Amino acid sequence: MVFRQAFIVSGLALAATLVIAGTVWPGINWAWLIIGPLFILGIHDLTQNKHTLLRIYPVIGHFRYLFESVRRELQQYFVESDLDGAPVNREFRSLIYQRAKKDDDTRAMSYGALSRNAVMALNRGAKLGNFAHNTGEGGISDWHLEYGGDLIWQIGTGYFGCRTPVGAFDPALFAAQAGLDVIKMIEIKLSQGAKPGHGGLLPAAKVTEEIARIRMVPVGEDVLSPAGHSAFFSPVELLQFLTQLRKLSGGKPVGFKLCPGNKREFLGICKAMLETGLRPARLFRRFTCYG
Repeated sequence: MVFRQAFIVSGLALAATLVIAGTVWPGINWAWLIIGPLFILGIHDLTQNKHTLLRIYPVIGHFRYLFESVRRELQQYFVESDLDGAPVNREFRSLIYQRAKKDDDTRAMSYGALSRNAVMALNRGAKLGNFAHNTGEGGISDWHLEYGGDLIWQIGTGYFGCRTPVGAFDPALFAAQAGLDVIKMIEIKLSQGAKPGHGGLLPAAKVTEEIARIRMVPVGEDVLSPAGHSAFFSPVELLQFLTQLRKLSGGKPVGFKLCPGNKREFLGICKAMLETGLRPARLFRRFTCYG
């Protein structure tokens, strides 16, 4: 009620001011083009009986309905993250659009995702904090070795740093790398992180001479991380592969990392352990940082 009265009083005062000012400065009459429609809208809001909000807050009450009309867009574009939407989030929807349009739908993954300074900082922190630095599956770079921090060498489906020219596992190259003193454990990565079954691709443009040397791949060519491993195809073969790596590394702990889609996959590995008597490494009892 107070706002309505204030609107009427201020509107009449503004109109009177414009009339008086217009007699002195005729050029100011153009202001009626803005003030006039707003004043008429305010009178309409005060006299209508459909919306209580507009009768109490003439003119500015329309902003409420304006924001309400774009609420969904504000939520989608300014509030939600790419993973919040339901039932289908924006990231997944974008992937569907890309595939439908036959656009590039691959995700690059590489040591280059972290700069050399970031990798050196992680390794120095591992050294100072007396914990281990996980290399990630992109291979062991010079920057991982800069400060002598303990390393967990992660090996994915691309076998970077221990692969043949066609991408298969190379025991000799593995033994050479695993023999480094700073490597305290080997971790086999079974799942492709957030994209199991999808694999990953490092575009040719990112395969510099340095990246090619670290990963042992050709310069300037696309590098594929397959969806699955080629060195083993069953739980029993996985355990046999882990045993082989333990011998090649001189007895260093060897484990595996996985993100099972259902409990049957995990139970299959447990069953293979019981049948063969083979076990992965005991838990590495120190903190680990990735990069």
